[in-house]
Amino acid sequence: MVSGLVKVEYQNRVWNQAKKGGVGAEFLDMIEKVQDMTLPQVMADKGLGFEKILSRPREKLWTLRIDRNWRAICKLNTGPVIEIVVVADHTKTHR
Repeated sequence: MVSGLVKVEYQNRVWNQAKKGGVGAEFLDMIEKVQDMTLPQVMADKGLGFEKILSRPREKLWTLRIDRNWRAICKLNTGPVIEIVVVADHTKTHR
């Protein structure tokens, strides 16, 4: 791995959520794309839509676009490491 590139981590339950939602392939495509980028590139990429969830400031959560309707809810850790904690329908991610 080239220094400075983002690492993505997630647990099996997150993968199962993506598959159950019908976005398994898109989820893997998003991860592959992100892992080939630096954090500034991820933040600037309009297609990924990396956004902070402002309604929950104490939790410091972010979202990444999987497809038009689905988002990955993430924590941004040092390294930089993006830890995906859940995938959800877009209408539910900002509640």
